[in-house]
Amino acid sequence: MLALPLSMMLLAGWPAEVRAAGVRAAGIEPERAPRCCAASCRCQGCVTRRKAKALKSAMTVAERATGGEAVSGTWVRLPFKFLSDPQGVEVLVHMPDQDLGWRCYVDVDLMTVVKQERIGNPARPR
Repeated sequence: MLALPLSMMLLAGWPAEVRAAGVRAAGIEPERAPRCCAASCRCQGCVTRRKAKALKSAMTVAERATGGEAVSGTWVRLPFKFLSDPQGVEVLVHMPDQDLGWRCYVDVDLMTVVKQERIGNPARPR
């Protein structure tokens, strides 16, 4: 883990050019510099990383709910009227030693399975 001085940690919410100047002043190579990690950051890189992390978490939730192995997860709009934010993940779950698998819809805000459907068993993950 890269130990950073306090001045670098305080630059996390600043624009990229200010962070880059601070990185150079601290003597850290720019490619080893930390990415901005403020929870409210809306830059494309941070949004993509947060979505990837949420997708992986949703697949883990579906695995725990069904006892199988998650094969794939895709972002979908959940078709349920009771949700305020219809953003969710559709996860296909492979069930070893069974003929049928699961299609789970996971609400990303609550990290819970809101609907499960039995489907033909998807191919086993590699």
